[in-house]
Formats: sequence, structure tokens, C-alpha cells
Amino acid sequence: MKIPAEAMALINKKKLQNAKIYNGERENTDFKLKEMREWDFSSLDLSEIFFYNCIIDGSIFRKANLRNCKFIQCTIENCNFSRAELAGAEFIQCRLENNDFRNANGEIKSTMSYCSNNVGY
Repeated sequence: MKIPAEAMALINKKKLQNAKIYNGERENTDFKLKEMREWDFSSLDLSEIFFYNCIIDGSIFRKANLRNCKFIQCTIENCNFSRAELAGAEFIQCRLENNDFRNANGEIKSTMSYCSNNVGY
């Protein structure tokens, strides 16, 4: 599924300031971004974006730049993170299930998360 225009605007604006997504709402705006089902983030620069209490299901992060991204209390299922850049990325108190991290670059940091994923090389 193509990323909605509002979400792309947020991602592009992030390049000018450090955008954060809290409980589905962007700090200082009414922008809602809680459920991301089957969105294609392939090859996008998502570095330093924070995701809080989001549901991310069936989305594609293939070759995406997720450096220093934080996923906090998110449910992330059936996603493709293959060949993504994950240096400094953190998954904190997340549910990670049936995701593909094959050939991802960088160490996956996870704190108090439930994990059941494909991390083969």
C-alpha cells in the first residue's frame, strides 16, 4: 500500500526537524499515525523518528534507513526489514512477531520485547 500523503509530508518535514510520533499523534500537531498496515517504506530515510504505541503490520522497510529510530510499545508484525540500516535502532517494550530482518545492517537492540522473527542471514 502506498504511504498516505500526510505520512510522507511528516517524513519529509522530519528532515528539517526531529519528528516524533507519540501515541499516534505527532508532537505539536493533530496528525494521526497510529496504524500502518501494508505501507511501503522501502529505501526511505526514517532515521531518528520515534514511534510510540503504533501498530505496524505487513509493512515493508526494505533498504530503509532506520538509524537511531526508536519503536516504543509498538506492535510490529509481518514486516520486511531486509537490508534495512538498523544501527542505533531500538525496539523497547514492543511485540515483534513474524518479521524478516535478513541481511539487515546494524545491531537490533531490544529491551523487554516479545520477539519471534526471522533473523537469518
